[in-house]
Amino acid sequence: EEIEKSKGSPSFEREYNLKYLGKIGNVFPQSAIDQCISLGERYKLLPYNKYAVHLAGLDPGFSKITPLYIGEVNTDLQLLRIVYFEGFDDKTTPEQVANRMHQLHRSYMNLWWFIDGSNRSLINQIKTKFNEYTGWEKEEDVSTQMSKIIPVAFNKEHKKMLEKCYIMVSDGHVAIPREYDGLITALRTAQATEWCLNKEDTVNDDDLDALRLLMKRVYFEK
Repeated sequence: EEIEKSKGSPSFEREYNLKYLGKIGNVFPQSAIDQCISLGERYKLLPYNKYAVHLAGLDPGFSKITPLYIGEVNTDLQLLRIVYFEGFDDKTTPEQVANRMHQLHRSYMNLWWFIDGSNRSLINQIKTKFNEYTGWEKEEDVSTQMSKIIPVAFNKEHKKMLEKCYIMVSDGHVAIPREYDGLITALRTAQATEWCLNKEDTVNDDDLDALRLLMKRVYFEK
């Protein structure tokens, strides 16, 4: 039992804590996920760097928990460190989400938000809070130099985004503290066919979508 627990394996959670995590996924190597957790634990007490780039991913659903994650880019360590999570339940209004994002923006300097562009009304509601232009037509027309709220053409780019997430995780560029167990479970159970995520078989698929979104503009040297 102690061996399984020390590995942080889904089998331990499933057998001893009666926690359903779904079947093991086929996207991310379990060893790479373990490395993410190890890096997360190693650097989770690293002081917040107000000068670093911070990226947030929000996958608005509102029919279930809507996850929000923030990552800090550490260029010296070549690492994307997950530093914040918040979940909004189905009783939370878009107005409340927009207000909360604006509050968080005051806490994290150099913070950009990446949101599924299909929810245009929510994005423009948030952009209004940030005094940003709401007349954009296509997601690719919104520049990170001019805006902090960035819509992403998720339906068009989701395969490339999953492949990029795989590369980032496998190459040891992602640090996820153990406390973000919802995201870790999503990585462990992620099922895909030709980089198309099977959301029926992936537990906490919205958490993985939020991670993919915030990785949109992260690049490290190989």
